[in-house]
Amino acid sequence: MKILICTGIYPPDIGGPATQAKVLFEELPKYQCQAKVVTYGDPATGGLESGSIFYISRRQNILFRYLKYFWKVFCLSKEADIIYAFDLISVGLPCAVAKILRPRAKLFVRLGGDYQWERATQTREYAKTLEQYYIDSKFSPSEKLIYFITNFVIGRASRIIFNARLLKDIYVKYRGLSEDQTAVIGNIKQDIIIKTKPATKDYINILFAGRLIAARNLKNLIGAFALINKNVFPKKIELEIIGNGPEKNGLEAEIGSLGMGDGVKIFPQLGRDELLEKINNSDLVALVSLTEINSNFMMEALSLGKVVILTEKSEPCYVGYKNALIYYVNPFDKLDIAEKVELALGDLLSGRINGTQGGLSGEEEEKIYLSADQNIKSHLKIFNA
Repeated sequence: MKILICTGIYPPDIGGPATQAKVLFEELPKYQCQAKVVTYGDPATGGLESGSIFYISRRQNILFRYLKYFWKVFCLSKEADIIYAFDLISVGLPCAVAKILRPRAKLFVRLGGDYQWERATQTREYAKTLEQYYIDSKFSPSEKLIYFITNFVIGRASRIIFNARLLKDIYVKYRGLSEDQTAVIGNIKQDIIIKTKPATKDYINILFAGRLIAARNLKNLIGAFALINKNVFPKKIELEIIGNGPEKNGLEAEIGSLGMGDGVKIFPQLGRDELLEKINNSDLVALVSLTEINSNFMMEALSLGKVVILTEKSEPCYVGYKNALIYYVNPFDKLDIAEKVELALGDLLSGRINGTQGGLSGEEEEKIYLSADQNIKSHLKIFNA
């Protein structure tokens, strides 16, 4: 079987799609499959084409990017059995057009988020959950266009593969997909090895890492941090936010308006190894998004035995995943977030919980994450159906 993997990001870029694409590319040959990759890339950081990985430069306007991506997919898909796209717009649209011209190849699409909703939260400050967005269905003109384009792509796909039941169920219920059109394959659980021990610190730190967008609900996290009774803890408490994105200036303004410049700090995006070290040196990580589909950041933190403050609007909560290290919160309730942080830190400092009591292990974790072998076999079962 010849599979063309079409992704928006690929290592050295970091993120769930990059990790999934890399594992597929490296592991599929072990199952008698040939794999090639088309991705967007920065020529300065790895944009040179190799024999099986092909880069389309990001340093051009969107029309040229999409046209060049389409042309590369069209050329490479001549002998392909499967075109596997990792989103519905930047990759999915060029792949859907190529699919029309290459009817022999089957198109599959993998989804781990909803671009239309994220754009609504960013451009018109729509501050509700993903499910509520589709319940309301009050789309702006640009969102209606996105909806039309994504439906066009969905209509050309043999199956839509989701990384979370939460997202799949929303699309079935509110976007008209049938169960037969969908499948769920969880993210890949990665082996994480940190050779150094956590550094000794004279403060307690709460960590967030990711793209700084409105959907991450970071203003509420900062507001909750301001409500924490810090006097009950033996050390100073800091909130560290790592990442770049359109919310950066607004977050800095929020920090200033609350007088939190001493306790809340924003740092630039880190590479994967540096980020893992940062997680390992944290006391607690926080992810209070309006909706969090299936987070690799959470998986990495749990794998390192870290306490996680997690939005209840998430895949783990949706499927009933229980872990001693997870404290679920209402993302709209700053007081609830603050109280859960206080509770978690109290439990952690008192020794009532520690990394050996949580982590990722056993059958329970398979509700949200799979081994690389399970992930590949699940894909091949769908591709061969």
